[in-house]
Amino acid sequence: NGSLATVDLSSASDTIATELVATLLPLDWFFFLRGFRTSTLVDPSGREVCIQKFSSMGNGFTFPLETLIFYALAKACAEITGEEGPVRAYGDDIIVPVDTVPLLKDVLRCTGFTLNSEKSYAAGPFRESCGKDYFFGIDVRPFYQRSWVTGASLFLLHNFYVRQYDYDSA
Repeated sequence: NGSLATVDLSSASDTIATELVATLLPLDWFFFLRGFRTSTLVDPSGREVCIQKFSSMGNGFTFPLETLIFYALAKACAEITGEEGPVRAYGDDIIVPVDTVPLLKDVLRCTGFTLNSEKSYAAGPFRESCGKDYFFGIDVRPFYQRSWVTGASLFLLHNFYVRQYDYDSA
C-alpha cells in the first residue's frame, strides 16, 4: 500500500567499523566477537596495517551481526519519528515505514554506510527486498533462464511458475 520502504546498502558488511560494533554491542559480546577477527594485515612492503572493518562476509557471524546492527538503527529511527509500522532487517535489506527513511538515511551515513539508491524504494508502486520484486504488493520477479534450455531447466521453469500461482484459489 506504499506505507513501507525498502532500503538497501552498498558494501554493507565491508563498512561495519570496529568502533561502531564496540558502541552498539554490550562489551562482553564485543570482546567475544573481536576474538574471532583479523585486526591487522601485512602489506607487500612488510608494513603492518590496522584494519578498521570489523568482519567480512564469509565470517560466520558477519551476516547476523549486520542484521542486528541495521535492525537496531532502523528501529531507533522508527521510534524517534513516531512510526508504528513494522521494521525488518535481513542483512542489509531493511524495511521501514516510509516516513522513517529520511532519518534512517542520515543515521546510516553518520555510521559509515552508503545507501544503494538503485535498490532502495520509498515512493511509487515498486519495492525490492531480499531478491524479490513487488509491484503494488504483488511478486513480479520473473524466472531467469541463464543458460541454454535443457530438460532440467524446464523443470526449474515449471516449478518456479507453479509455486508463483496459487491453484487452490483460482
